[in-house]
Amino acid sequence: GEYGFNEDLTIEQAKQKFGEIIAETNLVFYYKTTTPEELDLTEEQSDILDNFETFDGQNIITVDTFNNTNPNILIDYTPKMTDEIKQAFTKNITKAYVIRTRDGFEINQDNYLKDYKLEELRFVPDNGFIGGTVARRLTLDFNNVDNQFDIQDEDLRFFAGVEYEGKDYYIDYGNFIVQKPETENTTDNTNATCLDYMCLLNATYNDEMTYPCTLGELAENVCSQAGLELATKTFRNSDFIVTDNQFINNEPLRTVLGAIALSAFSWARIGQDNRVYIDFTIKQQEDISLDYDSYFNLSMASKPFGPINRIILRNSQVEGENITVQDDESIAENGVHELVIADNPFAYTQEKREQLIEAGKEFYGFTYMPVNSMDTIGYAFLDSNSLIKINDMQ
Repeated sequence: GEYGFNEDLTIEQAKQKFGEIIAETNLVFYYKTTTPEELDLTEEQSDILDNFETFDGQNIITVDTFNNTNPNILIDYTPKMTDEIKQAFTKNITKAYVIRTRDGFEINQDNYLKDYKLEELRFVPDNGFIGGTVARRLTLDFNNVDNQFDIQDEDLRFFAGVEYEGKDYYIDYGNFIVQKPETENTTDNTNATCLDYMCLLNATYNDEMTYPCTLGELAENVCSQAGLELATKTFRNSDFIVTDNQFINNEPLRTVLGAIALSAFSWARIGQDNRVYIDFTIKQQEDISLDYDSYFNLSMASKPFGPINRIILRNSQVEGENITVQDDESIAENGVHELVIADNPFAYTQEKREQLIEAGKEFYGFTYMPVNSMDTIGYAFLDSNSLIKINDMQ
């Protein structure tokens, strides 16, 4: 009908057409119905809608609630995934598709999509392992491209999934912006590189703040300038007072955000809901435990680093202006293991360095294993904040 299965409806349009059935969900539903003006639902269909789980923060999800043939979308990786579905990801061949967000056009393995590669690029300072930003890069390979195929500079939403017990389960990785296909003109075999919304932070930073302000307020403004939302309103040192602008050389927004993340002893990343997170936490329980059969290549340091027992905020431009805190008892027992934060733009006085360093004491006792590379298949449900335990390394 006029409002058939293939039409995109905004939330407001859906509410107007379907009223209380849509309620306050953030999903855009697609219905098969011959009565577009009203839905004449059976009791069974009403029950399905009443029990259907919604996911906050998402814009477009295709759902066929009546015949259970469309895929389940797993917005939040681990909480909504059973162990059985996780196992399916490690054993079954994955499938994927992308949605061109401006018109809902789907690119999948039945038309153009041949292969994909999703990478995480972590930009960290020269000293230590904390601070900076994380970006995801998606490479898409296409075939059978025709003159209707156009994705340059497009905004795509990426899904990867598996089939389990006759049902498709997809992880929603969020949106990626196509940077440029490898060839100027798309050909029968073309690939394109896409970046997540971290690339929006490559725009130049404009100082819009009223001082003094907090690091949290500055982080919100930086995200807002890029058209993004800061998901983590509070983080380590989010209440730290900034008295003036430290970025006067046309630095990109990403540089400012990375400096904020450094002050938070964290990283800044884009979540699968396209929001910005500054949320590195020291977890007590691993998200997954991998043994020798779970990977086919592993290159790591010869020994773990830690436990961290000394933290230094260093100003490399001025000798003698370092601030140090340390755990003397741990040093006596384990020797010195330093975490160095160098040249933080917000630590421009000794007083500021003393204020910022206090949050670093949370890392006392933290031990980590530097990993150069690790190749696995099927752990698509892990993200940049996952804690991985590796067993049987010999």
